[in-house]
Amino acid sequence: MVMLTNLKQAAALNGSRGKLERFDAASGRWEVKLLASGDVKAIRPDNLLPAPDAEDAAPPSPVPDVAPRSPPPAPVLTGRAQGAAAPRVAAPAPPKPARRTGTVRWYNGRRKLGAVIPDGASPEANADLFIPAQGAPNGSQVPPQPGGLFHGTRVSFLPMTIKSDAANGKQKAEVVCMDVRPLAGQKGLLCGVDTNAGAKERNDDRIAAQDLHELGFLAGIFDGHRGGSCAEFAAKQVPPNVLSAYRSRAKREGSLVKLTAEKEAALIAEALAESFEVTDKAWLVAARKKDIQEGSTGIVALVSHGFAAPVEAKLAEGCAALWPKTKETAEKEKRPGTVARAPGGVAKLFVAWAGDCRCVLLRGRQGLRISEDHKPQRADEKRRVEKAGGLVVRDAHKVWRVGPRPDNKFAKELQKGKRDPQQMTWFLSTCRGFGDPTFKHPDPIVIVTPDVKTVDLVPEDWACVLGSDGIFDALSDQEVADTIWRAMAGHGKDAVRAAKEVVQTALRKGSRDNVTAVICRFGWASPPEMDSTVAAVMSSSGLENTAFTAPVEPSDDVNMFG
Repeated sequence: MVMLTNLKQAAALNGSRGKLERFDAASGRWEVKLLASGDVKAIRPDNLLPAPDAEDAAPPSPVPDVAPRSPPPAPVLTGRAQGAAAPRVAAPAPPKPARRTGTVRWYNGRRKLGAVIPDGASPEANADLFIPAQGAPNGSQVPPQPGGLFHGTRVSFLPMTIKSDAANGKQKAEVVCMDVRPLAGQKGLLCGVDTNAGAKERNDDRIAAQDLHELGFLAGIFDGHRGGSCAEFAAKQVPPNVLSAYRSRAKREGSLVKLTAEKEAALIAEALAESFEVTDKAWLVAARKKDIQEGSTGIVALVSHGFAAPVEAKLAEGCAALWPKTKETAEKEKRPGTVARAPGGVAKLFVAWAGDCRCVLLRGRQGLRISEDHKPQRADEKRRVEKAGGLVVRDAHKVWRVGPRPDNKFAKELQKGKRDPQQMTWFLSTCRGFGDPTFKHPDPIVIVTPDVKTVDLVPEDWACVLGSDGIFDALSDQEVADTIWRAMAGHGKDAVRAAKEVVQTALRKGSRDNVTAVICRFGWASPPEMDSTVAAVMSSSGLENTAFTAPVEPSDDVNMFG
């Protein structure tokens, strides 16, 4: 039973109650049969609320205009039949449906639809119960928010039977889940951060970490230079701009029910890229008015849930094909997913970055780099900068930098070694980022356009870490992954203390820059256990407080990625 609400064109129907007949996927509306009139109306899910059970009963019969005649007097009873009239017994109220429990296979807060594997049913069996619109009161939020639903979340729900049209033209009854609520005591996504000024006088790094409602949980690092104002502005503006850009694009698409999972993921990726551009444009307007020359690199990671996996497993493509994998043959009917107990539901990790901050995904014991630093010595970036009219040079400290076009006198003096490198700090060591107005006009030497990568999370993925360049100047990707694994699996530390361990390890290894680490711990997965042999080796060799040293690989001074 549902109640109509917030109708504008048919405001007279607000407060009316009815029964759900069927869901029209083409229009994205429910067909509701009104109790008062019997009419069937097509109503948007946002205009429906579950009606209280006490009001679900049929309305009383109308009072007739003319009172009926009194019934004839009852005959007089004699003998044993004579006596007081038997008391009237009220008809028993229909029993309320008992709450049931199950496991969320997937829930999409953007479409407000999902599926639950009821207890007692095999995850591989086709026994899922549908979560309709308005079926989850707080389902559009991802953990750690209370009430957030994720793949594998244990929930309780009220079963409700609705009628829908079958393929043969007849109506069939279907049980759906209403009032879906997570059970207490479950872990969601845990976020830990730590930052340190290092050897510098001030810390220009800024952090963003917040829930983006139906999109998921977003974390980010913004590494400022020449000051922290630009990084502060980006950290505050990028998250709401991501949500605004997505909602605008989704509105233009119309009903999200019609979108494929690939198209929906593309909308989110496009929204991330647009948020960088919009934020940078707003900052440049304010910076030019006040003659502020600050800038900032930036990276954000968004954990978004509610995608359904294909029935047949797909082979990895692109960079993912190069990542080490266990040797196993793909099963024809295998249903991959993010959580092992809820196969078929997939969460995606969206990463967008401009500059040299980095994201590393922890898959088992491996540290997999998701982002690729935007450095001036990268062959593709060097070509872009030179085509835009800029110059790529290496200073006296052998740091590659970008600067104005070659006919600039300061650039020529830097090339000839006549200038003190300390006076050339306006030559940047990164070629993408926010702010830096003199590098964007008249020549777009530095751009804010981010690269965006999307990764399907698998059961072995238990955390991801974002780090400023101060972290990765001193530690390799695998060293960071090992430090986090030892802190969490070996010493039982939480995400906050693990982030602090990463920062302190980078400082001990000689980092002199601002150092910032953000760890997103996926509570639905577990890190690989540390056996007693590994723990004993670490203890005897004093590795608890130091990172493993990876072998140094030879690299090209001009193009480290070529």
